[in-house]
Amino acid sequence: MTGYEVHFPESDSPGQCLAAFGTAISAIGLELGTRISTGMTESHGAQWLDQLERLREIQALDKGRKHLRTWSAYDINWIVNEPYHNTESPVRKYLPLGAYKFFDNARELVETRNRWYHDFNPHNINDLAKAIELCVYVASKCELAIAPTLESVRRRVNEIKAGTYKRELEAKESVPTVADTPAPTPEENETAEIQRAVGAVWVGGLPLRKIELRSSGALIDANLQANVTSELTEDQQERYLKLWKLLFKQGWLWVDELGQVAAYVQGVLRCVGFWGDIQEPAQDPFSKFLLPHSYEITPDALIDRASGSELQEKHVGNVTASTLKRARMELSDNELVRVTWDGDLICFSSNGVEYFGEIESQDWFSSHFSVATS
Repeated sequence: MTGYEVHFPESDSPGQCLAAFGTAISAIGLELGTRISTGMTESHGAQWLDQLERLREIQALDKGRKHLRTWSAYDINWIVNEPYHNTESPVRKYLPLGAYKFFDNARELVETRNRWYHDFNPHNINDLAKAIELCVYVASKCELAIAPTLESVRRRVNEIKAGTYKRELEAKESVPTVADTPAPTPEENETAEIQRAVGAVWVGGLPLRKIELRSSGALIDANLQANVTSELTEDQQERYLKLWKLLFKQGWLWVDELGQVAAYVQGVLRCVGFWGDIQEPAQDPFSKFLLPHSYEITPDALIDRASGSELQEKHVGNVTASTLKRARMELSDNELVRVTWDGDLICFSSNGVEYFGEIESQDWFSSHFSVATS
C-alpha cells in the first residue's frame, strides 16, 4: 500500500513531533490493516470482522467480562491485541510471529500511541525518537512498503535531536524552530501558573528565583549565594531532593512564588517538585514521571515485562493489594500498566487513561522505585 504521506518533522516543536508520530502510526495501521482485511475477506468472507468480534463478545461473557469491540481492522490497537490475546486468532498468520520479541515491541508501540494521544504533556523530540524506533521495528518486521519511509523519518528525527538538521527555507512556508524562538527568561513570567504534576511539562515562563543543585546535594540560592537547603521541609528533602539528584545530579532549579520548582530534564522544562512550607496542589497522575518499567497484569500475576519476573503478591500490604484487585476488575487480561515515580498505578489504554490507586514501594519489585513512596 502506498500513497499515505508520513510527516517529516522540521523542528522539535510539540506539533511537529505529534504530526510525525501520528502519521507514522496511521501509515502502519492502514497498510497492515489492508493486508489483514484483504486476506481475511478472501478466506472468511466480507463479514469476517463482525463475526470475529461477535465471537470475542461471547467468549468475554463466558468469563464474566465485557468485550469492547472494534469496528475497524485498521486500528493498531486491534491489529496487535487481537492476535496477542487469542492464540487461535486467524489474524496471527499475517504477522511475523517468529521475529524476536515482536509482540513485546508491538505492544510497546500501542502503549506509546495511547500515551501520546491521552496525556496532555507537549510532546518532545526525545520521546519521538523512541516512538519512531518502534515504528521502524514493526514496519520492517512486517515487511511493509512504508518501512523505508519510516527509516528516513527516523534519520530526520535523530538529526533534529542532535542539532545537525538544516532545513531548507521556502518562501511559501516558514516553520519556526527552537532556534528561531527566544528562550524564556525570568522577566517574562509575570504570574505563576499552577502546574499539573511533578513530571509534567512546565506551563508558563521561567520563574525568577534560581537555585543551584550541587553534586553534594546542597541547594544554593544564585542571588543570595547562600545554602537554602533548610527551606525544604523534611518530607521534601526525602522526596524531591532525592528525585533531583537522581534526575540530574547537579544543575539549575527555578522556583516560582507558588513554591513550584522547574528544571530542564533531557532538554525539556518540567515541574520537578515543590519548595517550602506550602500546601501542594492535587496532581494529574497521567502527567507524572513514570518508572522506566512497564508491567503486564493477568488474573493471576503481575509481571515485569523487562525481566519476566512476577510480583510476589502474597507479601504485599493492603493498599497495594486493593489497587491490584481494582485493576484486575477493570482491565482486560494481559493489559499493560505503568507506575508513576510516587506510586500511582495507571494505564494508557485504547479507550483512554485509567487510574486504579496507590502502590507502596516496599511491596514492589526490588530497585524499581528510586524514591520511597510516602
